Amino acid sequence: MESKSLCAIFCMSLAAALSLGCEDRPSLPAGGGLSFCASSELRTPAPWIEDLNQTSASAAANMFDRLIEPDPESPHGFRPSLAESWEVSRDGLDYTFHLRDGVEFHGSRFFVPSRPMDSSDVVFSFEKLLRSDSPYYLNDHELLRFPVQSGMTDLLKSVTAPDRSTVVFRLHRPDPSFLRIISSDFAVIVSKEYADFLEGFGRNPDFFNSHPIGTGPFMFDEFRGGKYLRLRSFSHYWKGGGRGNVRTLVFDFTDIQWRRMIKLMTNECQVMNSPAVSDLEFLGKNRNTSVYRREFLNEILLAFNTDSSAMHNPFVREAIIRAIDRSAVQKIISFDEGLAGDDIIPETASGHDGKTGQAVYPFSIEHARQLITASEANLPLELTVWADRTNLNNEYRDSRLYQILRHELAEIGIKLKIIRMSRSAMRTHRAKGRYDLAIINAQFPLSDPSDEIRRVFGCAGADDNFSNFCDERTRLDLEKLRAEPDEAERVRISREIGRRAVEAMSFIPLARSQDTYVTRKNISGVKKTQNEGLSFLNTVIGSDD
Repeated sequence: MESKSLCAIFCMSLAAALSLGCEDRPSLPAGGGLSFCASSELRTPAPWIEDLNQTSASAAANMFDRLIEPDPESPHGFRPSLAESWEVSRDGLDYTFHLRDGVEFHGSRFFVPSRPMDSSDVVFSFEKLLRSDSPYYLNDHELLRFPVQSGMTDLLKSVTAPDRSTVVFRLHRPDPSFLRIISSDFAVIVSKEYADFLEGFGRNPDFFNSHPIGTGPFMFDEFRGGKYLRLRSFSHYWKGGGRGNVRTLVFDFTDIQWRRMIKLMTNECQVMNSPAVSDLEFLGKNRNTSVYRREFLNEILLAFNTDSSAMHNPFVREAIIRAIDRSAVQKIISFDEGLAGDDIIPETASGHDGKTGQAVYPFSIEHARQLITASEANLPLELTVWADRTNLNNEYRDSRLYQILRHELAEIGIKLKIIRMSRSAMRTHRAKGRYDLAIINAQFPLSDPSDEIRRVFGCAGADDNFSNFCDERTRLDLEKLRAEPDEAERVRISREIGRRAVEAMSFIPLARSQDTYVTRKNISGVKKTQNEGLSFLNTVIGSDD
């Protein structure tokens, strides 16, 4: 107890010292102001551009709405949002949405909307993602990766508005994943009137993206790249107000974990994500903080680059798999005593079977040594590992994961050179093939594995297939998966693809990610969204006694 008190005193002292610097911080009102210390920064407040992470998901959840959203009560269901209802044609090609009346857009210091949301806004929101003749179209493929990866750019034939309250999406082919696609963060609805207004004043699309107008519970106020995003409560939110009392919401971009910790303990931030595993016990027992955990719908995967000469040898691949104690890795990742890396598809997603990884290749350092001897590899074998630096969003866990991998593989004569880079950089340089292994975070949003299965295990055009493995059975199964309407059959196909990838030693699951965030005790009502963000709609700031 004494040591923990001393730790807290040290943190407070250090924070006071840091505050003497020239740190650029946003102002908060005396009452109703809440600061969220986010582990990753935003390039832009626009979720149709931003990298997919907890910060961008949280910004999207609080500033914008989509036509529909995942239903937390149903693993495969959706509930109305800006669309009150919808129907699907018998042939599966037409999706007709009926819009909610009276939904107001945010305004700004220089823009006041003259009308509520209507179908023209929905058409505009999707055409800016799909039509190259739109002035708001993002020509950079990397910036369009989510629409591309989801398959929307190839799937969607047209978006039309028969009247002001109706929108019809026409598909090139039936695809049961379409509802999941348009419930994604990049598919938010923005104001066409605002875009037209800016064009009239000669503003370019960059201004539209950096000063966005949405319909969510909070409206844009100020953005400082690399520093913060500040939002204000929107009093005319269509879901109603008065359930929370946050008037100003600040995303304080603080990528260094110990800085987030200091800011939380000194009440400079009232909410933080991704605490160090080593701090969880202290935070859980501290009288000023509350800890919340939820397992992600994702799996941390180790990919074997089958185009690498070292990874051609199946004995080497299997030796690596058997030399890694995935239960120990799990404890590092999520402070969890449970079984780790037991399936490509995480436990919380449909399609999980709990047998794929551990059952096929259980941990055995003795067996690993035998395999590396049988491989006749020249030892020590030096391997290059690309690691997604946004994989865990936690410096402490990153370093501990790399430490245990280096230690365990050194036991069988393998040295690792680990290079951290962004996922976008990994995709850009993948064609050069100068890596042997890759650590990636496979995300399975909305409890349906099919989209991520296609992205990770697909052949041509699969951005996250860092194994470069593809066989004919998998290709055919992926085609079936895209068109199969029966949920049980989709789950079966997804399981089969994941199992085959592990058996071929192209991928192996390392661990399940666990999402952890911490609040001050006086903060209540912070909720996780189905898209992995934090919602502050119903958040209440109580007295900080």
